[in-house]
Amino acid sequence: MLNKVCSKCKIEKSLNNFNKRSDTGKPKWACKECEKSYNKNYVEENKKLLYLRNEQWRRENPYYQKEYYSKDIEKHKEYGRKHYQNNKTEILVKRAERYDPVKAKAYFSRPEVKEKQWSNHIKRTYGVDATWYYNKLKSQNNQCFICKTENPKTPNGKFCIDHCHDTGKIRNLLCKKCNSFEGFLKQYKQMGLLEKFE
Repeated sequence: MLNKVCSKCKIEKSLNNFNKRSDTGKPKWACKECEKSYNKNYVEENKKLLYLRNEQWRRENPYYQKEYYSKDIEKHKEYGRKHYQNNKTEILVKRAERYDPVKAKAYFSRPEVKEKQWSNHIKRTYGVDATWYYNKLKSQNNQCFICKTENPKTPNGKFCIDHCHDTGKIRNLLCKKCNSFEGFLKQYKQMGLLEKFE
């Protein structure tokens, strides 16, 4: 088996210990271990630069990641599941080391983060975005569709999105009381309890 001297650690190693160049297919200048160490140090020393570069690329290519994963989404999900199972202990340890409850609380209490979380929630749950919500709210004069109150009476200060649980059809924006009342009214009607009050 052919050997090569690593230009970094100056140790002679077999070619299996060297990654290949993408352009020529020949072994790289440093062994895998030294290359990994070099890349890790480079990232640590240039975190801000790399972050700005990645952000710029994401702005210029907003749909690349979504299109890439959508081509074979099951393959990527399976890879993620296997990677987690094979490295579960290490992943959980790293998460515990990185987690700072004080920083986490401060981060998630920021208004822009709360707004983004809420926007993602209504997108997943109802299939509408924040633009739809604010346009709908404007068309209702910033009021509940039923009682006309301007106070949503919800913890996040947003009106509830009224929808049909059978068809999923979106209807209007309601305050918490009206949304709950409407749900109870339908439930009581199905149970035949409304007849007792007639």
